[in-house]
Amino acid sequence: MTFLHRAASLSVMSISLAYTFCSPARAVEQDTSTLCFALEKADISASKITLPTTGAEVISSTLIKDSDQSNQDGEYCKIIGKTKPVDPKAPDIVWQVNLPTAWNGKLLQYGGGGYNGSLPPTTDKTTLGLDVAPTPLAQGYVTFGSDSGHQAPNADDASFAKNDEAMLNYGYMHIKKTLDVAKVLVQERYRKPIRGDLNEVLRANHWSALDRSFTSRTHTRP
Repeated sequence: MTFLHRAASLSVMSISLAYTFCSPARAVEQDTSTLCFALEKADISASKITLPTTGAEVISSTLIKDSDQSNQDGEYCKIIGKTKPVDPKAPDIVWQVNLPTAWNGKLLQYGGGGYNGSLPPTTDKTTLGLDVAPTPLAQGYVTFGSDSGHQAPNADDASFAKNDEAMLNYGYMHIKKTLDVAKVLVQERYRKPIRGDLNEVLRANHWSALDRSFTSRTHTRP
């Protein structure tokens, strides 16, 4: 074999190996994992949450692959975290945010039942969802929810109500606080805006009015 033939063979081998180790599919998989794990360091300071907190933090981020056993939701990044209270005696708000790799630009917030106290099933269909339809997460929605601002062994436990901040969180504040956290994570992950509509304006006005009402009642309590 001549020198030129040997050189050509080595060049072809190098290209083949490069393609094997850096194929587009592998690069996309690595990038998706990197984006998911990077969210563990997301900055969710108190200034990014509309209602009073001392900020939030990510506890864990896990990439759930489409091929994982029993996964019916497509590939997504599962994030567990907590929002810290102003009152050090109040419990945290524990939340879960699921970020699909193929995002449709929309968010869907889940709620609990009774006095809550545990995370809602944010990877399942909604309560009145059709069994024959894909889950919202499989349809590309960012799905999220919280334990409503306290942790309890069952949904009948109302002992959290002894703390004012925990009571306010359960009453309404956990919804907006968790929504704000989800928005921060969405922006960090996708770097593009959420598809807004009139409901966003209505929600903003609603929470502002409720906040003024509850704050007034709290401050005038005998």
